[in-house]
Amino acid sequence: MAFEFNCVHCGYYLKTDDRDVAEATQCPVCGNSVDPPAAGNNEPPGIGVGNELPGQDDASGPSPESISPGRLAIDDVFSTAWSMFKDHLGLAMGGVWIHGIVLGIISTPTSFAQSLLQENPPEELAGVLVAVVIGGNILSLLLAAYMNGGLMLFLLKLARGERAEIADIFRGGRYFGRMLLCTICFGIMVGLGCLACVIPGVIFALMYGVYQWVLVDRDPSGLTDALSQSKQVTDGHKLQLLVIGFAVGCINIVGVLACCVGYIFTVPFSNLIMAVAYLRMTGQPTVMDVGWTSANDQPTTETHNGDHSW
Repeated sequence: MAFEFNCVHCGYYLKTDDRDVAEATQCPVCGNSVDPPAAGNNEPPGIGVGNELPGQDDASGPSPESISPGRLAIDDVFSTAWSMFKDHLGLAMGGVWIHGIVLGIISTPTSFAQSLLQENPPEELAGVLVAVVIGGNILSLLLAAYMNGGLMLFLLKLARGERAEIADIFRGGRYFGRMLLCTICFGIMVGLGCLACVIPGVIFALMYGVYQWVLVDRDPSGLTDALSQSKQVTDGHKLQLLVIGFAVGCINIVGVLACCVGYIFTVPFSNLIMAVAYLRMTGQPTVMDVGWTSANDQPTTETHNGDHSW
């Protein structure tokens, strides 16, 4: 059984195994000693009712106002993501676009087969093309479930100031089965909601849309727990998420209109925006709160999927 809690000094999200519950652990962000919660008090931080972060001294990390759960200021999300993007432009672009290129390469044969089907090919060729389309879509779904876990891991590390690297993109195997099942369930819910006058589909998308971040950040053991926890995380934030989603869409449209060159920059920036929004909703500090130096110069700890286990 794992115990999840916030550092009482800086609010950082921590996770420790039950065998360590009697031992104090060191926060990787502020360096202070933190006592794990007592058994039976294991509500995930940042998403429960009345779970406010405690106060802290100025010298130990960001102010409570900057990271408290329930505060999702749109201007703060965009300005924080922009600062991160400027500071790590090459790394952010490299990780996001390698992820996109790999998925694009796999989907290219499927797109080509679909275009040939629209030209009324001979019957014997049409059967082959249909098989290619079906098989390609299944393969794309499977690969996306694997790669998306790696992308979330990479972006969360980058947003927190941890040692993110391009290789993280290919480390999504830990979440593959749960990511695949949650993706299918999410697609069905949103699809059915859109058939029912669209609005329910939008609500479902806002309510459960951060399941990928939850899955990688909190690593819930249940097959669909990420969806239920996503509902908790987004509670009270749906309007802000709608505005952020609309703004991100506009940014990417502008990128496409700029001879598609701007799109190269807007896609990684958009991904960082969503990473910051998730961290704000769950009350976790970003690297802009704690500083690049303090976030990277901590003692080495064993890290799994954004959680820190000692």
